[in-house]
Amino acid sequence: MSGKLRDIRETASNAIEIIHEIGTPEVRSSLDKIKDTTKELREIIQALSTPEMVKNMENIRLTAESMQDAATRMENTFKELKASGVLEEVKKTSVSARSMMDSFGSSGGSGEMMQVSKETMQAVKDLVQEVRMAISDSRRAGVVKDVNETANEISSLKSTVKRRI
Repeated sequence: MSGKLRDIRETASNAIEIIHEIGTPEVRSSLDKIKDTTKELREIIQALSTPEMVKNMENIRLTAESMQDAATRMENTFKELKASGVLEEVKKTSVSARSMMDSFGSSGGSGEMMQVSKETMQAVKDLVQEVRMAISDSRRAGVVKDVNETANEISSLKSTVKRRI
């Protein structure tokens, strides 16, 4: 029995010590900070629960999904353009036009060469515009339209440029 009384007295002593610790200014200050933080969190949760904020969060989610879809479509478009060979043809045409322009610069620059140079530049501009339109169409339709026709036109342009050289 005396063992049980000793345990009770020790437990009561420990409880008094804990209550004394809780009463210290440091613990009270910490508890006040926790109380203030909890109050602020409750206010934030209430503000986020308003219909306006719920709608804003839904709009943000939808915007993020749309951006992800757009990125996926652009990636697919680029893959399709690369697979079709259009980008390679544009690169080859650009290299040909650049080398032709370099050769015109070194030959003295007669009137005919200037005219051919202007036509070449216009053809390259038209090609760039056509590629832009193909990409734009691809964005709307989801696939590259008339890739073969574009490749044929690029080949034709390349042949035309070579004939004029």
